[in-house]
Amino acid sequence: MAGELINQNNQVQFGPALLMGPGTGYVVTRAGIEGWEDLPGFDSTDVPRPASHGSWPGSRYLNPRIVTVDVSIHPDNDPAGRSGLALKRALDLATRPDAAEAELAVRVLGETLMCRARINSRVPQALSTQWMAMGELGVPLQFIATDPRRYSLDEHSLMAGPPTRSEGLQYTLLSGADRIDYAPSGGVDRFDWGVDGNVGDITVTNAGTEDSPPVITFFGPCTTPSVLLQSDAADDLVLEYDITLAVGDTLTLDARAGTVLLNAGSSDADRAYLVTPRSGLLEELLLPPGDSQLSFRQQSTDTSSSMTVTWRDAYM
Repeated sequence: MAGELINQNNQVQFGPALLMGPGTGYVVTRAGIEGWEDLPGFDSTDVPRPASHGSWPGSRYLNPRIVTVDVSIHPDNDPAGRSGLALKRALDLATRPDAAEAELAVRVLGETLMCRARINSRVPQALSTQWMAMGELGVPLQFIATDPRRYSLDEHSLMAGPPTRSEGLQYTLLSGADRIDYAPSGGVDRFDWGVDGNVGDITVTNAGTEDSPPVITFFGPCTTPSVLLQSDAADDLVLEYDITLAVGDTLTLDARAGTVLLNAGSSDADRAYLVTPRSGLLEELLLPPGDSQLSFRQQSTDTSSSMTVTWRDAYM
């Protein structure tokens, strides 16, 4: 799990095993951490006005986040008692340039956030007598996160069932006549309205400060599953797929990766091409800060189907 090794402020964890900062053999120097709270640069689609001053405002898309951690190897601080050379080789292994993105987690003032990043540069200082005699060496690290957003460590998940009707008033045949049923509630007999219905809606809360891309999973059996996103911060968005899911089938929509996969994790079959004409773009499926309502719909009426939304709080 991202950041699971962090136990105090000003620590940085990269991947599953590399922990830097207080209480480790990798001291974060006074230069500290750069780029963690910065607003990255962005690409703009503004268009100059042909017959007036200024431009027509367009969309803005943020560039990758660059994070620099100024680290110095100090064997005397290492709780495992490793030598300077052993610490350096462990650092080299954890920051291989050809590795896939891994979780980069930072705790500052009691708050731990994470992003997914790769090493961008690792430039050791000159091999001075401090390195040769005591194994101490400055090794500034630079990471690049293709998704500039930072996320909460905790991943949230909610499930919605399909819309179902309520049963309504219940009747019992008594002495040849239908009588309204009563059910005890709080010591008083009240009308028995039967099992409540379900509107198929859930409210999700992004407690961060930036739009968060969720993962939506439809569970069969269902036909033509769809999700409707309603929020005050954006127009309603529908994503619908012309597919029939059997019992045990799943269709997973990953807004960040831009993928639509049938039975993700097993067949990973691409089904993005089954999107219906009334649908928006998958990349537009974003949870703004605050509350959003998501609605699960389908053409079939099987009540055993469901939709799960998974997300993290997002920050810039």
